[in-house]
Amino acid sequence: RLKNVEKFDIINKDGTKGAYHLYPESIQVFEPISYKELLTVCPDVKPFSQVKQNLAVNALPKLQNLIEKKTNGYDL
Repeated sequence: RLKNVEKFDIINKDGTKGAYHLYPESIQVFEPISYKELLTVCPDVKPFSQVKQNLAVNALPKLQNLIEKKTNGYDL
């Protein structure tokens, strides 16, 4: 969950212009989801790359279930 957004007055050497501050208790760690696994819940997804993708809204419940399965054993 987003706590606040910080915008830097000067851009950092690495090109960073700001930061997102999150509530630590809202962060979940889970095992990575493979492309093959993602295809089972979102068949229209393209191969992974640096490009943004839009996932079908109707796939959200299945994706949430997959994330839940991957979360087991990763309590913070």
